[in-house]
Amino acid sequence: MWVVCTEPVVTITSNNAGFITCKNPTVMLTGSIDGLNEDEVDFVWQTSNGNILSGENTLTPIVNVQGTYLLLVTDLSNGCANMSAVNINQDDTVPLASLNEPLELNCDILETTLSLSDNGGNIDIVWTFNGNTIPNQNTNELVVTQPGEYAVLISDLDNGCSSMDIVSVTQNIEEPMIDAGSDFELQCNIPEFQIQGTSDGNPN
Repeated sequence: MWVVCTEPVVTITSNNAGFITCKNPTVMLTGSIDGLNEDEVDFVWQTSNGNILSGENTLTPIVNVQGTYLLLVTDLSNGCANMSAVNINQDDTVPLASLNEPLELNCDILETTLSLSDNGGNIDIVWTFNGNTIPNQNTNELVVTQPGEYAVLISDLDNGCSSMDIVSVTQNIEEPMIDAGSDFELQCNIPEFQIQGTSDGNPN
């Protein structure tokens, strides 16, 4: 006598399109068993390269590492088993916020440009000056004319990862101190005098 073993139909779905990101550091798996209730089956989750954070004894476990996740289901009424697998990916690449070293502002250098590398992708850039957001500057370069602390925050709008860099722009507009020497009165017998000036060495 032949016994027909009807295997349970097992499917796995996941939220966040199956991606672990900075914005969504965990993914919930949902196991479904067609035509059978949870108390009519025995099931177990397995993974060799991922990590089940919680809920491993439920049909909706939470995972936080990319990898392959397996759901093995056994029908308790006939002992037939089946399994399903799902791959979870990870996108936690952080955009690089690395500013160049700015020039010092002085009487000759009235502005300096802050710049960073083009990260590409769906990137949002926010510049601040002394803690205050500079509006309408979603660009890789910023021309500055004032001394102070400048910061840039780069965010990947797809995965939620971000990084920040801060630089200080200094200014030296101190007037140089110049001394032409002592006063001297020209006379008929001394029609000329050599002036010997000195300065404090300030290049401004």
